[in-house]
Amino acid sequence: MNSYVVKSGGLHESEIFDPLKLHGSLMAACLAVRSLEGEAHMTAQKITERVIDWLDNKTEVTTDDVRRIAANSLQTYQPEAAYMYETYKDIL
Repeated sequence: MNSYVVKSGGLHESEIFDPLKLHGSLMAACLAVRSLEGEAHMTAQKITERVIDWLDNKTEVTTDDVRRIAANSLQTYQPEAAYMYETYKDIL
Protein backbone atom coordinates (compact mmCIF):
# COMPACT_ATOMS: atom_id res chain seq x y z
CA MET A 1 0.00 0.00 0.00
CA ASN A 2 1.33 3.45 -0.91
CA SER A 3 1.10 6.22 1.64
CA TYR A 4 0.76 9.77 0.43
CA VAL A 5 2.58 12.55 2.24
CA VAL A 6 0.86 15.93 2.27
CA LYS A 7 3.48 18.64 2.08
CA SER A 8 3.53 21.38 4.67
CA GLY A 9 2.76 24.94 3.75
CA GLY A 10 -0.96 24.59 3.32
CA LEU A 11 -0.83 23.86 -0.41
CA HIS A 12 -2.36 20.39 0.04
CA GLU A 13 0.07 18.96 -2.47
CA SER A 14 0.92 15.34 -1.85
CA GLU A 15 3.42 12.80 -3.08
CA ILE A 16 3.98 9.12 -2.51
CA PHE A 17 6.23 8.46 0.47
CA ASP A 18 9.82 8.03 -0.70
CA PRO A 19 11.93 6.01 1.74
CA LEU A 20 15.15 6.99 -0.06
CA LYS A 21 14.40 10.66 0.51
CA LEU A 22 13.86 10.05 4.23
CA HIS A 23 16.98 7.89 4.45
CA GLY A 24 19.03 10.64 2.81
CA SER A 25 17.86 13.34 5.18
CA LEU A 26 18.43 11.11 8.23
CA MET A 27 21.89 10.21 7.01
CA ALA A 28 22.70 13.89 6.43
CA ALA A 29 21.66 14.70 10.01
CA CYS A 30 23.90 11.92 11.35
CA LEU A 31 26.84 13.00 9.23
CA ALA A 32 26.33 16.62 10.35
CA VAL A 33 27.15 15.55 13.90
CA ARG A 34 30.21 13.65 12.69
CA SER A 35 28.89 10.10 12.80
CA LEU A 36 30.92 7.65 10.78
CA GLU A 37 29.41 7.01 7.35
CA GLY A 38 28.63 3.34 8.05
CA GLU A 39 27.03 4.17 11.39
CA ALA A 40 25.00 6.97 9.77
CA HIS A 41 23.78 4.60 7.06
CA MET A 42 22.78 1.89 9.56
CA THR A 43 20.99 4.39 11.80
CA ALA A 44 19.15 5.94 8.85
CA GLN A 45 18.13 2.47 7.67
CA LYS A 46 16.72 1.52 11.10
CA ILE A 47 14.75 4.74 11.38
CA THR A 48 13.45 4.49 7.81
CA GLU A 49 12.22 0.96 8.55
CA ARG A 50 10.46 2.20 11.70
CA VAL A 51 8.71 4.93 9.72
CA ILE A 52 7.69 2.43 7.03
CA ASP A 53 6.21 0.18 9.74
CA TRP A 54 4.38 3.18 11.22
CA LEU A 55 2.98 4.06 7.78
CA ASP A 56 1.40 0.61 7.41
CA ASN A 57 -2.36 0.99 6.89
CA LYS A 58 -2.14 4.78 6.56
CA THR A 59 -3.15 6.25 3.23
CA GLU A 60 -2.24 9.86 3.96
CA VAL A 61 0.02 11.59 6.47
CA THR A 62 1.69 14.99 6.66
CA THR A 63 5.37 15.75 6.32
CA ASP A 64 5.22 16.92 9.94
CA ASP A 65 3.92 13.47 10.96
CA VAL A 66 6.80 11.74 9.19
CA ARG A 67 9.37 14.13 10.64
CA ARG A 68 7.99 13.70 14.16
CA ILE A 69 8.07 9.89 14.02
CA ALA A 70 11.54 9.88 12.45
CA ALA A 71 12.96 12.39 14.96
CA ASN A 72 11.52 10.51 17.93
CA SER A 73 13.05 7.28 16.68
CA LEU A 74 16.37 8.95 15.87
CA GLN A 75 16.52 10.30 19.42
CA THR A 76 17.09 6.71 20.62
CA TYR A 77 20.22 6.23 18.50
CA GLN A 78 21.68 9.68 17.88
CA PRO A 79 20.23 12.46 20.10
CA GLU A 80 22.47 15.13 18.54
CA ALA A 81 21.45 14.06 15.04
CA ALA A 82 17.79 14.10 16.11
CA TYR A 83 18.23 17.71 17.17
CA MET A 84 19.80 18.56 13.80
CA TYR A 85 17.03 16.71 11.96
CA GLU A 86 14.29 18.53 13.90
CA THR A 87 15.77 22.02 13.62
CA TYR A 88 17.47 22.08 10.22
CA LYS A 89 14.87 24.48 8.78
CA ASP A 90 15.39 26.87 11.68
CA ILE A 91 19.17 26.71 11.24
CA LEU A 92 19.09 27.47 7.49
